[in-house]
Amino acid sequence: MSPGHTPFLSRRLPATLAERLERKGPIGVGLIGAGKFGSMFLSQVPTSPHIRIAGIAHARAAARAGKHIVMVNVEADVLAGPLLAAEARSAGSVYSMAWGDQPALVCDLVDWARVCGFEVMAAGKGTRYQPEYHALAPEEVWSHYGLTAAEAKAAGMNPQMFNSFMDGTKSAIEMAAIANATGLAVPSDGLAFPACGSGDLANVLKPKADGGVLERAGQVEVVASAPRGEAEEFCDHLRWGVYVVFRAPNDYVRACFAQYGLPTDDSGQYAALIRPHHLIGLELSLSVVRAAVYGEATGSCRWHRTRR
Repeated sequence: MSPGHTPFLSRRLPATLAERLERKGPIGVGLIGAGKFGSMFLSQVPTSPHIRIAGIAHARAAARAGKHIVMVNVEADVLAGPLLAAEARSAGSVYSMAWGDQPALVCDLVDWARVCGFEVMAAGKGTRYQPEYHALAPEEVWSHYGLTAAEAKAAGMNPQMFNSFMDGTKSAIEMAAIANATGLAVPSDGLAFPACGSGDLANVLKPKADGGVLERAGQVEVVASAPRGEAEEFCDHLRWGVYVVFRAPNDYVRACFAQYGLPTDDSGQYAALIRPHHLIGLELSLSVVRAAVYGEATGSCRWHRTRR
C-alpha cells in the first residue's frame, strides 16, 4: 500500500476496491483540463485514498496506450464517441461516459429497466426551460441562476457553457449522447421540452395514442421544470435530475406497480423512476473505479443514432 493510505481507510471501501488498494496501491488518473467538472473531481481526491492524480494524457493517445478513458466532454462524445470507444476496445481498455453527469445516469436507468424486462418508453432529464431562453446571451445568463457575474467567476463557471444549459443546446447534445449509447430514438422535430413535475412523468411521457406526448415509444426527451410563461417551478420539478419511463408487460406487473407505490399514469400501466440530483465531478470516482477495477463503462457511446 502506498504511504498515507491506512488500513482503516481501505476497510471503508467496497471489498474488491480495498483489495486492489492493498495489492497495487491507488488508481492513477490522468486529468485533461480543470474546469468546473475537473475541479469538482479534484476536490474529492484528498478524501479518496484509492485515487492518485498522475498527470495528463490525450484521449486518443490514452486509447493507443491501452489506458482507460472517462470522457467528461459530452460534445466530444457525441462527435466521436463511437470511434474513440472502438479504439479503446481494440486496445483492450474501457471508454466510458462520466458518472455524475446526466447522460451516464440516464444510461444506468435505461439499463436497469431493460434488465428488469421493462420496455422503455422515454428517458432523459429535467431542466429549467422557456422558449424565450433561445434568445439569451451569455452575459445575461447569471440572473437565471440567482448569481452575480462575480459569484459565477469566483466559482469557475463559464457563461457560454451555462448559457447552453438554458437555451436548449446542452440538452440536445446530452440527449444525442444518450441516444448514441442506448439506441433510443431521437424526436424527428427536435426536443419538445414538455412541462411536468416528476409525479406526472408517466402521464406525459408515453405515446400519443395512449394520451401522452411522445411520437413513438422508446425515445429521449427533456422535461421543463415550470409551465410555459411561468417563473415558478413545479413543487416536484426534476430540474437537476434524470428519469426513465417504462411500461408494465402484463396486468400482474401493473398491480405490482400500485402495490409498491411506484408513480404511474392514470391507467397504472406506465411508471417512472427518477434520480432527483446529479453531482457531476463529485461522483466521477465511480467511473474511475468501475473502469480500473471492474473493467466496466458507466455508459458508452456505440452508435451514431442521431445521423439522418
